[in-house]
Amino acid sequence: MKIKYMVCVIVLLFALSSVAAPPAGRVPTAYKGSAEMKVDNTTYIDANRILMFVTNHGNFGRDLSDLFGYDYGTWFPYTGDTADIGGNIDKAGDYSPYYAGGLWMGAIDSATNEKRVIISEYSDEYVPGPMNDTVEVIYDTLTTDPLVVDTIVNRTFMTDRPEFKVYKLFRDSLEANPNQAYLDYLRYAIAQGAPYKVTDEGDTIPDMIGDQMCWSVFNDADTAQHNNDAGTTNPLGIEVRNTTFAFDRQGSLGNIVIIRLHVFNKGDRILKDCYFSIWSDPDLGSAGDDLVGCDTNLSLGYVYNATNNDSQYGEAPPALGIDFFQGPLIAGGPADTAFMWGDTIPGFKNMGMTSFNKYINGTDPDDFEQTYNYMTGKTRTGEDYIYDGQVLKYVHTGNPVTGEGDLDIAPADRRWMQSTGPIIFRPGDSTEILAAIIVGQGNSNLNSITVVKQLDDFAQQLYENGFNPPKPPARPVVTLTELH
Repeated sequence: MKIKYMVCVIVLLFALSSVAAPPAGRVPTAYKGSAEMKVDNTTYIDANRILMFVTNHGNFGRDLSDLFGYDYGTWFPYTGDTADIGGNIDKAGDYSPYYAGGLWMGAIDSATNEKRVIISEYSDEYVPGPMNDTVEVIYDTLTTDPLVVDTIVNRTFMTDRPEFKVYKLFRDSLEANPNQAYLDYLRYAIAQGAPYKVTDEGDTIPDMIGDQMCWSVFNDADTAQHNNDAGTTNPLGIEVRNTTFAFDRQGSLGNIVIIRLHVFNKGDRILKDCYFSIWSDPDLGSAGDDLVGCDTNLSLGYVYNATNNDSQYGEAPPALGIDFFQGPLIAGGPADTAFMWGDTIPGFKNMGMTSFNKYINGTDPDDFEQTYNYMTGKTRTGEDYIYDGQVLKYVHTGNPVTGEGDLDIAPADRRWMQSTGPIIFRPGDSTEILAAIIVGQGNSNLNSITVVKQLDDFAQQLYENGFNPPKPPARPVVTLTELH
């Protein structure tokens, strides 16, 4: 069966309700659109020991609908019963290691040298749904300049539609009688660009990864939605297809959630010096005693508790890390092999994490210039970060467990950005960003960092194996024999 589809540009606006945690000036401005967006804030992935909310407008990890009574939206250890979360309303934050996250982007318009960014934090500059997929790019054949486009034609727009939502699939719904979510995915999600495959019998089925998978698509084409203090630029013309998946397994797999972001330049701008950043406000239990760090060998950013006692988690609190598995393709040597779109590509390699920056509540970027500075590995105001006489693009690369190197100090409410880039991102180009959220809990706050790195080693092997974990052992066959 052959699937044909058209996707479309969103030109409307949505707004999110204000919550207590964001700093002043970071809540959305008043709604300006002609109709309300179909914002999906009530879907979460809960296949294993992590429950995490997933949206269709760029944000993840936050309960923006107060489904459980407050806006924390990531839980560990999750027992499998959401009533356990609802029962913690009087102690909001118990067993929550992460508060909010999102994909940020920044680039320079090659035609005007204008900086443009997309913000996804407490308010989001993305809107639900896909952009138009029928744009034809005509490059100027009279020049070899890679930053020149002659014309862009065939641009169309459509209004919001109810099928712009988060689609959630379960592995057993593919193996047994299909449920309504499965049928909706086939009917609506695939038409918006969701992954699918065709069986030997000619049937179209979801191309599912993991035991649970959430999929959504969003874009930044609505100029009115670019109203976050850290952004407020013209759109970049970006469409993002977000696949979030997890495995219902014991052991290491039970502490990992994976995010795959397919990013498309559907606009009419050649974006030079383009960066992709995973932004996080972790809030590990109590937000006021957090410290952060990174491991450049693992492309890992992490948050840990400053002491061995957290007011929410108690003794031996966990640590949380985000591994930047895969960034854009760049040219490599004959011995290099890159991963992209499910294929291995000889002669290329993937960019990893090229900068890691942190800031505390109160030093959030106030405009797009400061945001772009953070992405490139500089300070908020554009200076180089210097440690031990060296200019670095990574803060806090030391080892908290041994107490050596560049360590975070003065615990407080942290945010961090781990970025990859720069690349030239032309109209019609696409790339794939892959990251894993990992939570580990050891016998102390510092030992939890060690556990996260051990789990990250497992997660890296899982990524390199195409996310095909070994099958769990078969259940034993037990027989009973009555004896004297």
